[in-house]
Amino acid sequence: MGEVYNPGLFYIMLRGVQTSVALEELGLQLTSFYVEPQNSDPLRIRDSDELIAGVLCAAPYSKDKEWYRCSVIMRVQESVTYKLFFIDYGTVEVVPIDKVGI
Repeated sequence: MGEVYNPGLFYIMLRGVQTSVALEELGLQLTSFYVEPQNSDPLRIRDSDELIAGVLCAAPYSKDKEWYRCSVIMRVQESVTYKLFFIDYGTVEVVPIDKVGI
């Protein structure tokens, strides 16, 4: 099970070599890429105008600090944080702009 919001809105994850193993490998590759400053610094979002609803990006998940694919839901009021949808798991989190990569 990915994420459950209510009986009508939930996300499931398919298990198997073709799906879960590939997804884990993608996560490891994203994390190993973004933890290296020479890779991640040029790809960090610096201008809040770049992040609008629907933009695809990457960000670390708060619980494990691993990087995952995301899409922008919205800017949180006038702050420099954004509500992101973690595409592969159905999770939604608010992430500071300096933690978001393209």
